[in-house]
Amino acid sequence: MCMATVFPAIVVGKPALGLGVQAELPPPPPVQPARNTPAADIPSYVPRKGLVALWRAEGNANDSLGRCHGKLVGDASIQPGRGGHVFHFDGSGDWVEVADHEVLRITGDQPISMWICPDGYVRNGRVSLLEKAYGGECAILWGGGAKVTYLYGTAGHNGEPCSQFATSAYLGLPGKTIQLKRSKIPLGSLIKPGKWAHIAIVRNLTEMKLRWYVNGIPIVVADAPWPAAKASNRPLIFGKGYERDYAGLIDDVAIWNRALTPAEIRRVAQSTPFGVPYVERQADADRVELTDGQVLSGTIRNGQFTVTTSFGKVTVPAARVVGLVQPTEENSGLHLVLTDGQVLVGQLSEPLTFETSDGQTREITLSDIRQAGYRTSGDKPVEPAVSEPVLVLADGNRLIWRNEAAMLHFQSLGQTIALPSGSVQRVEVVEGRPNTHRVYFANGSILTGTLGPAKLALKPELVPDLEIDRAMIHLLQWPIGTVDSTGLSVLALPGGDRLYGRLTEATLNVRTEDGMGSQTVAHIRSITHDKEDPSRLAIKLWDHSVIKGVLDPDELSFVVAGGLTVKLESSQIITLTRPVVTPPKDWVSRVEALVKQLGSEVWKEREAAHQRLAKMPREIVPILKKYLDDKDLEIRHRVERIIATLEGPGAENSSEGTRTSTRRVLRLRIDRGGPMLED
Repeated sequence: MCMATVFPAIVVGKPALGLGVQAELPPPPPVQPARNTPAADIPSYVPRKGLVALWRAEGNANDSLGRCHGKLVGDASIQPGRGGHVFHFDGSGDWVEVADHEVLRITGDQPISMWICPDGYVRNGRVSLLEKAYGGECAILWGGGAKVTYLYGTAGHNGEPCSQFATSAYLGLPGKTIQLKRSKIPLGSLIKPGKWAHIAIVRNLTEMKLRWYVNGIPIVVADAPWPAAKASNRPLIFGKGYERDYAGLIDDVAIWNRALTPAEIRRVAQSTPFGVPYVERQADADRVELTDGQVLSGTIRNGQFTVTTSFGKVTVPAARVVGLVQPTEENSGLHLVLTDGQVLVGQLSEPLTFETSDGQTREITLSDIRQAGYRTSGDKPVEPAVSEPVLVLADGNRLIWRNEAAMLHFQSLGQTIALPSGSVQRVEVVEGRPNTHRVYFANGSILTGTLGPAKLALKPELVPDLEIDRAMIHLLQWPIGTVDSTGLSVLALPGGDRLYGRLTEATLNVRTEDGMGSQTVAHIRSITHDKEDPSRLAIKLWDHSVIKGVLDPDELSFVVAGGLTVKLESSQIITLTRPVVTPPKDWVSRVEALVKQLGSEVWKEREAAHQRLAKMPREIVPILKKYLDDKDLEIRHRVERIIATLEGPGAENSSEGTRTSTRRVLRLRIDRGGPMLED
């Protein structure tokens, strides 16, 4: 996209003399409405050969090929996202349902591709992302952390025999489980709550192989257990069921009836709105694909490329270029892809000079080129290694920026917040809401507001003097990994925001009907609004008792990450949950006295202390676990039995401790009066 203003040229690797470019870019294009022509609704990066159905959520649940239209059920909805629209599910009785169709009864080769953005991990149980029949054509489940599982079988319905092929590297078959080797890339770094990930399964029964891909990366491969699936007459559903319904977003669900190649999977996963476009490349020669489908092999002879972008002309040496791609339906302007993952969008000023394998040199007009890629090499690897902060503009330009001293702040919750360095993973624009952004922290916190200042001096590597208008920022991303939030308090806010951290106050003053009182934060389990009177808070304490009242003063101070502290009024929160709760000191003293009594010489005293401890709240378990290594054998074994009683059947591993309690106690003859301990 070019502006009418004439800008000075920018040559990469040389000083930019007199550069005063201001990034006054036009606003991003509006989301396009649903299109009625099926052919026009298939992006160019989606392989059309063998494509059975494609659901893009562009205004409805229709199939882009026009034959397998779906319907929204329950509260399932379509909302802005990923440069267009996406399916939204709240996890409670909503899904998309597609009536059974003969083209969906696939028993042979079957790739399935989709984008998912789950609200959170499913720790216990699994949810269905997509299902026709798990003992038939297919099913894809999400659960067990970042694990995704594919099922198919020969039952022809939801039943056995079926196989389970998981990204966590196992193949489950009737009566046995096979461990597999997989990529060393942690799944948790690829599939995260609140972040889009592309998943694809390829069932290649011609080769009898099953392959999982995440974000275009091959994760694990297994031998297919059966040469064919058995078709069912069930509808195709995504977002519903199995053990619970899915909560999150889904987009661009596609099914084929032929095995896709790894290159085709990468092309679908990487050619996304504002992502790094996929360039088809080969090892032994440069490759040019023309718009008529002809493919040329040889050598690209251009010494440099000059792109007229929305912020001026930028010249890049050919040594830094991986390839170029003509736009898909979602974007405008040619995309020049660099070795470090940067992308320049605009118009090239010169044709492509190409020497074919037979030694002939020709000038190829850019309008005749679909894409061109340099041969892979050490200097031009298959995957760019992005290790610096990235800026993505609304027109698709993707730039590395290096101003670590840039003072970024955020307007949210009625206050100005300085974004802490080293704690933020990304800031992205909220679809359909200009100048509204969402910050994603490394510990899982999410906060909505407005990024500032209005113009950002980020010093992009290609154009260091460029100032960026925040209205043109689509994404700011930092190469920061995820931080474990286990044990942190969780503050749920309106609009889906949530903060992980801790309250700074040691006590809260609460005014109840009986007067003013002080509550120790360490004893508080949760804070919510009273259902009967939302102006009051319901504060649940460590023993599950509830106090109702108002804070005085009405303020909570909450530390999120990197020293970032936000102050909130009670009206600004939905719930506060504290996973680690401790009893008051008098209870601790009472428990310790009773534990000491477990070692009494008198059996009746030991038994009385045992019974009293076993009837106390479960929250005393962390106190008891300190005595699991007590030198008194009687105390140790009684404490083990009490913990087993408090934690209940099947809950032998407490999240508040590090040691596993033992429910089975061997018969031990103690040299004291009274009966012997036994199971």
